Amino acid sequence: MTTRVEMQLLRTISDETVKGLLLIGENYVAGRLARCSSARASRTSDYRHWSCRNSACPWCGRAKLARWYTGLASWVRQNGDPVSVFIVPLKPSSGGVQATTRIFRRRLRDLRDRAGRRRRVWRAVMATGMLVPASEGWFVLLHVQHRNILRAEVMDSLKKIWPETWDCPDPSLELIRQPWAISTRVQLAVLSRGTEPLRIVLPPQNKMIGSCT
Repeated sequence: MTTRVEMQLLRTISDETVKGLLLIGENYVAGRLARCSSARASRTSDYRHWSCRNSACPWCGRAKLARWYTGLASWVRQNGDPVSVFIVPLKPSSGGVQATTRIFRRRLRDLRDRAGRRRRVWRAVMATGMLVPASEGWFVLLHVQHRNILRAEVMDSLKKIWPETWDCPDPSLELIRQPWAISTRVQLAVLSRGTEPLRIVLPPQNKMIGSCT
């Protein structure tokens, strides 16, 4: 249950995001976030029947990101193969949050595909993750399923591209709930694409996973 202090913090974040949207002329999106904030703060009947469903909203977005992260983490563990969790620090792209995630997805896929040309077991590697705010820049909370591959080998491969990668064996869901910078929230609000600009999904390259040896 949200405490009064937490409620005030979320309301402040929402107000700042709305101001940022109004400054760039995004009045419609700003109005939706403002209505959602007012409804939740007042606890009126509108709170129970209406929400903006925008990932930039400190209420809707926090819950949506947590649900997606939990679902992705379950998906990558669906067949019981070993899964390791890594934190991969990133420097923001000049293209913003969506470009940063897109570049990471492409580089991760290329890493897996190149390794798969050398060793077939890499073709079955799958991964999911979420872009998360950090004190300086961003990082990806990455879950990698690595059947017949040692965790150390996965770590070494990641470090060749992202040298500051480290293990995170017991990630807290609170990492996903960390507040974004207002500038990033404004980007997410304008995109209005749910969690897509933040999530990482890498399915196995080889559909016949069982044939990879």
